[in-house]
Amino acid sequence: MKFFILTISVCMALFYNCNAAPRGGLPKCASCKKEDIAACPLIEETEDCEPVPEPSCGCCMMCARKRGENCGVATGFCKKGLYCMPRSFEDLYDIYMDTYYGQLLCMTLEDLSEIIPEVLDFVNQTTTEEPEEPDRVPMEAEAPVVPSIRPVIQPNKIPSPPHSRARTPCFDHLEDILSRDYTEKHEWVPECDRRTGLYQPVQCELSYGLERGRCWCVDSRGAAVSGFIKSGSLSECNRTLNI
Repeated sequence: MKFFILTISVCMALFYNCNAAPRGGLPKCASCKKEDIAACPLIEETEDCEPVPEPSCGCCMMCARKRGENCGVATGFCKKGLYCMPRSFEDLYDIYMDTYYGQLLCMTLEDLSEIIPEVLDFVNQTTTEEPEEPDRVPMEAEAPVVPSIRPVIQPNKIPSPPHSRARTPCFDHLEDILSRDYTEKHEWVPECDRRTGLYQPVQCELSYGLERGRCWCVDSRGAAVSGFIKSGSLSECNRTLNI
């Protein structure tokens, strides 16, 4: 049961924090420009479509995902009454990556209780909230151009580092991002090792709306040692780094 609660927390943190920046977490989403909104498809509520905001700071609306369809980062939210959950709760890292790559499934409580029987007791103690529009910088405040401080790209993992720590390039990089009023599209928010302060082997861009952020491998100093990788796999980067 404890593992189940931890897993739910990981899924919620990854998925919903990519939609609206948490208080004390990542900065707000950048303001949607008029041309971004004008380019959005018209989404109307019908029997077959429940309009919901795009995840990950997207500027458009989309139809909610249905039972049995994939959900998660850059894939979308589920319809009312459905839960975006992993197919299996055996491996926390697999759950993390399935969330990031939008490979979770929209399911009912009954579906979920077949995987973990205790789920009904857990969910009965919680309330279900509808996805909300992310906080944004007001449109009249034009976002200044922020120079890129790192090579190539940037990720969808939302760290909350400890308050007291040694200064390292990764922590300094992270603090620079957290000090801003907003994040750019597909910005690189570094994933740092909490103990050593070094860059984790897998780094990814922030996803934006339904555009998934790309991942790549880095050495401990944050220098890219691979091109973009399809799976965001830790084992793939470990092989590249001979770990």
